Amino acid sequence: MATLTAQTKLTCSGINSDDLALDVTGDIELNADGGNVVMKDASQKLMHVSGSSFKVFNVDSYLYLNVTSNRGAATLSTYDDSGSNSGNLTIDPAGELILTPVTEVMSGAPLKIKEAASAVADTDTYGQIWVKNSDPEELYFTTGGGDDIQITSGASRAGINPIISSMIFR
Repeated sequence: MATLTAQTKLTCSGINSDDLALDVTGDIELNADGGNVVMKDASQKLMHVSGSSFKVFNVDSYLYLNVTSNRGAATLSTYDDSGSNSGNLTIDPAGELILTPVTEVMSGAPLKIKEAASAVADTDTYGQIWVKNSDPEELYFTTGGGDDIQITSGASRAGINPIISSMIFR
């Protein structure tokens, strides 16, 4: 293994190319005792790795993706430094999105569910909550066995007389 070390700053000159390639048959190890590895294009940051976070920057905008970790708790977030609040995060897998938390799935905001004509294919031991594309939309629960249970009907609860509903659910 070849080792290149520098006590202060390493500068390569006399290279007759605009590009620099590292092509090795083994591994490349970057060991930064200062705790930060930064990749740039001129002065524009492309990537920043530190002891507890990994940031990837979009050079065409003010957005960046941030992955942080603290004792096994990882956070994936986006930031918009332009002030336009456009730092959305979209997860768009070609297959299923599978969440397997140990305890619960939490949200700090209301959950929006896109309406659909029907539930997706049934899976034993899994229920589905979905919104039917009627007007107005209706909330349904589908059991793992494929039984559709209508929860709302128009602007009311399904299957409950509106007079009785107003007396019970105040």
